[in-house]
Amino acid sequence: MSSAEPFTRIKIRVAAALFNGDEAALIHRTKDGQDQYTLPGGNVEPREPVHRALARELDEELGLGLADAGSVPQLTWIQDAMVTRPGSTPPRKLHLVFRVHIDDSTRARLRTVEHDDTNYRWI
Repeated sequence: MSSAEPFTRIKIRVAAALFNGDEAALIHRTKDGQDQYTLPGGNVEPREPVHRALARELDEELGLGLADAGSVPQLTWIQDAMVTRPGSTPPRKLHLVFRVHIDDSTRARLRTVEHDDTNYRWI
């Protein structure tokens, strides 16, 4: 096995920098007693179009239909991350982050807790 082999597979993750006015939504988890924050989103399934994956993840996590968003998602930045961790997850992940704006009435309809007791915070 060559040293380059572990980096031949790349997972793709879509996420939304979701704004309501001056506030942004973040996922809040506590792991090993430490607070962790991340943008809402998740992995793109094999052969799934990127925008469909973003719509699916936002619907699953927040109950947000992209048709209800006040703006069309705009690709804002891309992060190519290489990490080392145990398990079968490839050590390289490409993060595609989209900017999305919603109004107050849409925000009021969103979930604030996910099925696994993950909380959403607006900061």
